[in-house]
Amino acid sequence: MRITLGEIAERIGGTLEGDAGVEVSGICSIDDLREGHVVLLEKGRDAGKVEGKPLAGVICAPGAQVKGHNLIRTEATRVAFAQLLALFHPQTKPEPGIHPAAVVHESAVIGSDVSIGACAVIDADARIGDDTVIHPSAYIGARVSVGNGCVIYPMTCVLHNCVIGNRVILHSGVVIGADGFGYVKDGERHRKIPQAGNVVIEDDVEIGANSAVDRATIGSTVIGSGTKIDNQVQVGHNVKVGKNCIICGQVGIAGSCVIGDSVTIAGQAGISDHITIGSNVIIGGSAGVITNVPDNSFYSGFPARPHREAMKLLSAVQKLPEMEKKINEILRLLQSDKTV
Repeated sequence: MRITLGEIAERIGGTLEGDAGVEVSGICSIDDLREGHVVLLEKGRDAGKVEGKPLAGVICAPGAQVKGHNLIRTEATRVAFAQLLALFHPQTKPEPGIHPAAVVHESAVIGSDVSIGACAVIDADARIGDDTVIHPSAYIGARVSVGNGCVIYPMTCVLHNCVIGNRVILHSGVVIGADGFGYVKDGERHRKIPQAGNVVIEDDVEIGANSAVDRATIGSTVIGSGTKIDNQVQVGHNVKVGKNCIICGQVGIAGSCVIGDSVTIAGQAGISDHITIGSNVIIGGSAGVITNVPDNSFYSGFPARPHREAMKLLSAVQKLPEMEKKINEILRLLQSDKTV
């Protein structure tokens, strides 16, 4: 694909400084500069890396100091990078149709321009929206509703009664609607509590490989619109996750938690059951959240506490060996004074 710098500037809403007619053959990384390509200069200190290189242009922030190149300046450099990656590397989509080796129940309702791959199974009374892709070996359970423009990757399971919104992406190995981890002690044994609810995944959600969202005991486990979930994340039963959240890899959210909007939970954090986390919150990596977290806050550590407080505590802990050494010296001096 060939496109001019002027056309790129127009597409990303940037300001061009240089020759609008220069043709661009692709986008490259700062560590793999290629002739005729554009590059994102995200850090000003990397400006020296592009000097003298035969690039078509450089995408940079308004204040960046870059010499000897055509520039496209934009405040939203990362957004521009995402737009150009999609432009130069568009996602391929299978042709619409049902593969002969797929199993589609006669009561299922299939929309227009749907692609269903080999060995995929669409169970009774399921509904698949328009322009959705069900990749090979995926399973869509009974009475599941899948919206328009979704992509369900191989080996993904969406179990009975669950609801998937529009433009949802479920990567390989995702399980939506497995039973929640619900048991009650009955004498010496654990009696299973039937998990009679479902999972509702709202519009524009993406869930990474080998993650699981458990069905509710009663009612719905909900993932809010625009939320993005990384690989190997566990979301327990009856959890409510708000809109536009980011949940990073290996996070575990126990049952009946409520997560607000625009929350970021960093990798390997754990959220105890029945916890409420407010909106616009950041939870640090490997944090252990065992109390409610208010809006607009940054919590980290174990047990999680306000980040500044957690850093002070960590600093004090790091000083403990030296403090112990000094205390032992003082004790030896006191002991020697007693013996004199």
